[in-house]
Amino acid sequence: MRNPPANGLPGRTPVGVGQGLNGPRTRLWEWIGVATLLSLGGFAPVSAQTAVQNGAVQNSVVIVRADSLFARGESKAALILLRDRLAARDSTGYALLWRAARAAIAQGSILPGPYPQNYLLEEGMRWGALAEAEAVAGPLGLNGERLPTGSTADVSGGYWQLASTGLRAKNAAPRYGAELADQIWTGGYALLARAPDDPRVHSLLGRLHMEIMSLSWTERVLGRLIVGGEVLGNATWDDAEMHLTRAVELEPSSPRYLLDLALLHAARERPTAARLLAERVLGLRSDAVDAEAVKQAASDLIDRLGG
Repeated sequence: MRNPPANGLPGRTPVGVGQGLNGPRTRLWEWIGVATLLSLGGFAPVSAQTAVQNGAVQNSVVIVRADSLFARGESKAALILLRDRLAARDSTGYALLWRAARAAIAQGSILPGPYPQNYLLEEGMRWGALAEAEAVAGPLGLNGERLPTGSTADVSGGYWQLASTGLRAKNAAPRYGAELADQIWTGGYALLARAPDDPRVHSLLGRLHMEIMSLSWTERVLGRLIVGGEVLGNATWDDAEMHLTRAVELEPSSPRYLLDLALLHAARERPTAARLLAERVLGLRSDAVDAEAVKQAASDLIDRLGG
């Protein structure tokens, strides 16, 4: 599998985000990185163990900065930073990979038109798949060896891979869309077996069930006959509600999870329950990147319900 391009977005889009990657704050991070490397032995010949340690320090610096950019809504700058770091020879690591997948899906979801969206969503799928492979294989030791993994409960890589897959399916032709939906079905339940109390996985599966059940009976039957697939014949409203309810139980302050459960109640003709949940969304204070968009969707739902 070829890695995504090392830098730039489609068409080599220039950075031009916030302070950019060459601004004063970046130079500060560079000086911090140089000072750290000097404290670990400068630029003298280093052992494989020291090289791994130095790479880990650089990874940590990039992770902190990428998280800061992402939290400010600068997913494009975060993605470019992570791409550049992942292209380095001393760069490895689960934490970098799943963050690259997250940044790709965040940036892809806001671009206009399916083609630029698909480019980044497929990049997110690849980064997420690489992260999931790292999680399953186990972490790297100081000498580059694989360490036995005591737990595979961290499913961030797999989650962002499947989240990218879900958005990509919305832009896909029917047969390919059905294939992607089956990947989410199979992969999502595999993640749930490893992390039964991860609200993201419950949300992912609940939304999949809900979107399939939102199709008409005729669409589901014809879709299964024409394009095949497991999910079209096995999704249920009850499973959608179970997973979305569990996501809210596990993370009751998430506007997204509350909104999804409100939408399910609305779809099942329970306007009172839907309105109460939507009102909870409007009353929440959240720093989530998509908080304002979620609140607008909740307000729109209340208007449709006549509240």
